[in-house]
Amino acid sequence: MRMLKWGLPAGFDIPVYGAGIDTWPDNPGKGSGFDRWLAPPVGLSTAAQLAQRGLRPRNALRPDALQVGPAFLDGASVAIDWAALRRHQRRFDWKKEGEWWESVVRSYTGGLPTFTYPSASLYAEAHAQPLAQPPSADEQAEDRRKAAAWAHTVLNDPRTLILEVGTVGTFDGPTNPYCRTALCEIAVRTTSGDLLMDTLINPDWGPLPVHELTAGGLDPHAVAAAPTFRRFRRDLEALLAGRRVVSFDRSRVYSVLFCELEYDHSDDCFENGALTVDHPDILDVLARSTFECAQLAYSRHLGRWNADRHRPMLCKHPAGAAPAAERSAAVLEVLRGMAVQAPDRYLELCQQAEDAERSGRSLQRTKTQGERRVRLPPARQAVLVRAGFRCENPSCPDSGYTQDMTDTGEPLLQVHHIDEHAKDGRDHPDTMIALCANCHERVTRGRNRKQLNATFRAAAYAAHQKHASADPVKTEK
Repeated sequence: MRMLKWGLPAGFDIPVYGAGIDTWPDNPGKGSGFDRWLAPPVGLSTAAQLAQRGLRPRNALRPDALQVGPAFLDGASVAIDWAALRRHQRRFDWKKEGEWWESVVRSYTGGLPTFTYPSASLYAEAHAQPLAQPPSADEQAEDRRKAAAWAHTVLNDPRTLILEVGTVGTFDGPTNPYCRTALCEIAVRTTSGDLLMDTLINPDWGPLPVHELTAGGLDPHAVAAAPTFRRFRRDLEALLAGRRVVSFDRSRVYSVLFCELEYDHSDDCFENGALTVDHPDILDVLARSTFECAQLAYSRHLGRWNADRHRPMLCKHPAGAAPAAERSAAVLEVLRGMAVQAPDRYLELCQQAEDAERSGRSLQRTKTQGERRVRLPPARQAVLVRAGFRCENPSCPDSGYTQDMTDTGEPLLQVHHIDEHAKDGRDHPDTMIALCANCHERVTRGRNRKQLNATFRAAAYAAHQKHASADPVKTEK
């Protein structure tokens, strides 16, 4: 099974860390993937932790990271005799014995209910403010500006899709036989307003909750006749892959998709919040998209915070309880409403530069110091000779650019070290490649730089071998 580089869950636009991982009841131990969770780094705290020190987040609606765990049982921290539990696992094939994992764990926890993994927002301690200090007018203006700028960016990103869902049931039931929230409809809309998907979904359980469906404007008979999630899952995955997915309530939409993928993976629904070694495949699907929250941005834009800004005060969905297609249209209007208030970024940056000039900051000087490994001029020159005037990227769309050259007559190419030179990579032509500026930028900062670097490694080695084998001096030897 291909493991993810966790922090989990995948697909969020901010880091996600795991706390108290060794205490998680379903952690099978080393090598299972759980050990790939990253613990929260120093310098991040929850709002409650900041409050204990008389501080508040810079803005509770703008978390710097998320934290999952540690596991809880009905609000109490887990206290389990893990050695005894693992001896139980080794001693019995609990499936053959008919003992489900939950009942086994209950015997070691005094019969307490199943596990949950609470999540919490984390905030940079360096940006914390005194708890008693109310937000200033400048802070409020910054919140509005950044929310508007985010909406403007989202609407102008061709990868953006607006995803809204309708659901029945709750995670904290029991309101249904499976103690889960299930999809009953889904709508996907582009930022130009086109509906790419608008479909009802049969939740795939017994009697449907008629009141919930009718309250959301849906016909229970039509929902009962609709296909299940399993029938169109692949189409949805293909539609969302590589996209910037914006929902009004990201947490709810992400959780529902996560739960549906779990249930599709196994007819035996995973217990409330429990994680297993099967989850990397599920998370891999979600990691193909980036999930972003319009509710957080809209709440910042409206200035929805309480007196001490300790807890987020989220605004309600603008469409209320309505079918998913109407909800997605309402989200689009919210984004457009915020975006028209976004300042022109170019003029804003010009203004900042002019302010720096007026204050004299542009005349300030700073000293830099440091050292780096000496690079070998013959190695760089050898690569340029080998390349001629052509970019050595095999897939470069303009590898033969010859319209201009440097003042010294060299081609407009940059030499890339495939093994980072500053980290003791070789300064030798068989691990160096000549690239045009575009290809060099792609391998330096592009999202596919690892794959490109692997391609360039093979190309550089092949080019070096070709030229080395044609060397008459080596041939004579």
